[in-house]
Amino acid sequence: TKTLQQQLVEKDLPFLHEVMDGSFRYAVAYGSQNFVCLRRLQRAYQYSLPASVEEVAQLTMIREWARETKTGLRMELEFEPSKAVWSMVSRDSDLCIGTQCPHYSQCPYQRARREQLDAHILVVNHHLFFANIATDGNLLPTYDAVIFDEAHNLEEVACSYLADEFSNTKLDYFLNQLMGRRGDRGLLLAYEERYPELVERARMAIEDAHRAAEFLFREVQERMGDQSIFRLRERGFISNVIRDPLAQLSGVLKELSEKLSNGAERAELEAMRSRADEMNALLQNILDIAIPGFVYWIEAEALRREPRIALCMAPIDLADLLSESVFINGMPIVLTSATLTTAGSFDFLRERLGIRDAVELVVESPFQFDEQALVYIAHDLPDPALNLKHFTEQAVERVIDILRITGGATFVLFTSYPALRYARQRLSEALPKMTLFVQGEMPRGKMLDEFKVTENAVLLGTNTFWQGVDVPGEALIAVIIVKLPFAVPDHPIVEARIERLREEGKDPFRYYQLPQAIIWLRQGFGRLVRTKEDYGIVAILDPRILTRGYGQQFLRSLPRCRFTQSLDEVRKFLEDHNNDARHKSAFDVC
Repeated sequence: TKTLQQQLVEKDLPFLHEVMDGSFRYAVAYGSQNFVCLRRLQRAYQYSLPASVEEVAQLTMIREWARETKTGLRMELEFEPSKAVWSMVSRDSDLCIGTQCPHYSQCPYQRARREQLDAHILVVNHHLFFANIATDGNLLPTYDAVIFDEAHNLEEVACSYLADEFSNTKLDYFLNQLMGRRGDRGLLLAYEERYPELVERARMAIEDAHRAAEFLFREVQERMGDQSIFRLRERGFISNVIRDPLAQLSGVLKELSEKLSNGAERAELEAMRSRADEMNALLQNILDIAIPGFVYWIEAEALRREPRIALCMAPIDLADLLSESVFINGMPIVLTSATLTTAGSFDFLRERLGIRDAVELVVESPFQFDEQALVYIAHDLPDPALNLKHFTEQAVERVIDILRITGGATFVLFTSYPALRYARQRLSEALPKMTLFVQGEMPRGKMLDEFKVTENAVLLGTNTFWQGVDVPGEALIAVIIVKLPFAVPDHPIVEARIERLREEGKDPFRYYQLPQAIIWLRQGFGRLVRTKEDYGIVAILDPRILTRGYGQQFLRSLPRCRFTQSLDEVRKFLEDHNNDARHKSAFDVC
């Protein structure tokens, strides 16, 4: 994650650099979509790409920032731009015209690339690493060894990178880049005076594509009914009525680009033509269920203006791919994480990642968990598998009880957004003096920074806050895990993996669902104790950890701690440690 990258380049590597007398150089690498593109920013203004007053305001702030920024990185912005606005101005590898760009010498991305080429150590996130593999090494300098931190995530990251989708929002954005619905904005306006006939043909093809898309996605919605996710199992679910309009548009863009003498203009139109062809091929692949070893599905998401509907595809099993593309050629590769093992064994990780030969090492934690942490288990709550709504309501009431003891300084980790939203509403009513930080309401880094310095702070988060988050000290004294983190079994990717394991004669729960959930629980637990001085409680509100046979495997996977089912004991533990901390502080002053 970007958070971990920043920790390495701002804290860990500077320390090593000083200790080793500056004997190496290091740099951080971010995906190109994180950088502002000065040419696209200029053209967004030139061709009136923003669709609303709010988007114009954001674009203006980005333009002012772009004049001052040294890195051009989105994370430096003091506000969170909308996806629509950032996609107008961010670097897009397909649309980059390289040395033909008039802004090439000032390009923030190219400046970062030059720094990377000069570095001995490059700090890269997992997504960029796999993007580099997919592009045959075109995104990163050549390297001699790889260290994967948080390596328990590799399968999911590789899967998400190799997955693809065709959505109404992506298609609309692509078409509107070329020409807006009212014909008063878009890249094609630059050629209207010179080539009016070709631009008119392109306009007609774009209008046809919009109409065809409205028909296709409306029919998809009708067939999905009330479902938010619908798995595709057979070819011919729906006719590809978008194919011909996109093909016509591609042909017009090709004709237009061939008439242009300006290299930058020609490269841009060629890139847009290639994107039209790629989108067409992707949609056809999904509707044809064309690639063996992939799972296909449709998902719908309610948004403010209109629902987002996406036709998706993703690989089912990554083991062969990873063994052929990553763990090859004898290159030294180190995988590290606090949660690589389940029940003390690396077998689950080896099987999921296709690792055959490896030296294994388990290093004991330096922390005294039996003194620093107390685990509270809510034994008296209802079973979420039997009545999820009742469990959620009762669990949130227990969260309130615990927060009244901790006074804040607490993470509450959920496995679903509906539960998180319900908790937000209920906590606002019951604990008005506490400050709630809710995932999605501000950028993650900014949220963590504010959480650390806010009294009575409570953070409500889902998957992204179960891992890769470092809040040492008394800013975090409690982590509440509402529900055991089993993957949703009817999500198409999980469902397809379960089916694959059954075909292989394996028990999916034993070989996949349980070990994966154990790793996630350990990640959530790991948010609490970050230094030898930290202390606090982890509360597990899911009673299945006591009542189901597999519960013991979860408990055995946790560090050796004291366990309790009493909130009074939780209160006493925190009071004792708080008194110890005050005593130590007074002693230090003396």
